[in-house]
Amino acid sequence: MERGWHRHAAANLLHPRKPVRLVADAILDCTARGDLVVDPFLGSGTTLVAAARMGRRCAAIELDPLYVDTAIRRWIRLTGDTPVLAATGEMFHVVAARRERETASSATPAVVNAAVAA
Repeated sequence: MERGWHRHAAANLLHPRKPVRLVADAILDCTARGDLVVDPFLGSGTTLVAAARMGRRCAAIELDPLYVDTAIRRWIRLTGDTPVLAATGEMFHVVAARRERETASSATPAVVNAAVAA
């Protein structure tokens, strides 16, 4: 029997979301309108959304491109803006579609089987 992280492998495929109101309250306590909020672990984008709601700017880092896409989609739903990748000038929907194609083509049977077996 496996313990710890591998015990519930299927549950580890989802990223836990924090309550936006909780993060927004902390942002209000520590910043002023227009300030920069830094999030070194963007995840699903709760801090990004909370900062936007509170009138703050947000700089964030996330290693997983699919979580970046999730966070940006949440931000788009809130703001209605069209984000552009600064490095290339490509619009978000173009970059996200390419990432989804690349991810689908690189999935290995071992990863798929691990998710199904759990």
